[in-house]
Amino acid sequence: MQARLELIRFPAVFFVIVFALAAALSLGAVLGYTLKPSVVSPQVIVVHAPSAVTSADAGCIWIDNKKAC
Repeated sequence: MQARLELIRFPAVFFVIVFALAAALSLGAVLGYTLKPSVVSPQVIVVHAPSAVTSADAGCIWIDNKKAC
């Protein structure tokens, strides 16, 4: 009786598909991480009001655009 050694090889198409999927996932992750901060940024809204109350004039009020303390 004679033993025969057989090697079962994966087809090249399988490796190409796996490599393409891995490349697509990694490229998508990198592009998503790179583009997200530039597209979605926190917005700060600054409102300048003439009657803004500060600690110095906390007891004063505005009447006809004049400060009354």
